[in-house]
Amino acid sequence: SCQGDSGGPIVINRGGAITQLGVVSWGIGCARPGMYGVYSDIAALRSFVDGVIGTSTPPKDNVSVGYTANQTLPAFNVGELKQHGFVISNSGNTAFTVENVRIGGSGVTDAALIANDQ
Repeated sequence: SCQGDSGGPIVINRGGAITQLGVVSWGIGCARPGMYGVYSDIAALRSFVDGVIGTSTPPKDNVSVGYTANQTLPAFNVGELKQHGFVISNSGNTAFTVENVRIGGSGVTDAALIANDQ
């Protein structure tokens, strides 16, 4: 585990099925040799989880997201506002919501604005 991972899942690929084993609690550094991470055991909480979600049967929902991860934008001057559109598509059968977008790279930027969430 690493800083910022707390509350996230710890999962394994079990024969093609992603299975959650636990929830990240804390760790020392980021995957440091000889150090350990601390996780909760979700199996110990199964009856509670089943009572909240109402079933232990895996859902048949399918979200299949498509996008271009890296896009190079044209240069611009400091203080100049630019717009750039990109497409996130879902070819699955279950709706999802984009809650935030992170912009990285050189330069300074304010948080991205999601102007059209359809």
